[in-house]
Amino acid sequence: MKKRIFTLITSVGSLWLTWQIMKIKAQARRIDIFSTEISEKPLSYSGQVHKNSHFFTLTTPAKTYHLYDPYAILDTIAKQQGFTDNNYSFTTCIQAIRSPKGNYGYLGQFDYQLTVTKHSS
Repeated sequence: MKKRIFTLITSVGSLWLTWQIMKIKAQARRIDIFSTEISEKPLSYSGQVHKNSHFFTLTTPAKTYHLYDPYAILDTIAKQQGFTDNNYSFTTCIQAIRSPKGNYGYLGQFDYQLTVTKHSS
């Protein structure tokens, strides 16, 4: 009987501890996402935009970034330049917010992601 009570208390305790750890990790993720979106200002990036079924990248002379374009700004520019499908490649200059270092893109091979905010001329 004492062994069952001890097992029950241990199980409840470990579930509670797991729940607390998950809450702390979720809160830390929310703080990181919130702080990077609000505190960083968009910067100018120029280079070759390349989009196909697996990649959506901007290649600058220094680095290649994964692109996130929530407002389809680059798709609009591609249509203006005469591209008819979602596979295109052209040179442009954009304003974008750089993400914290992580694993972005198809299979997570890029260190940074750029969130496109507007097109620069």
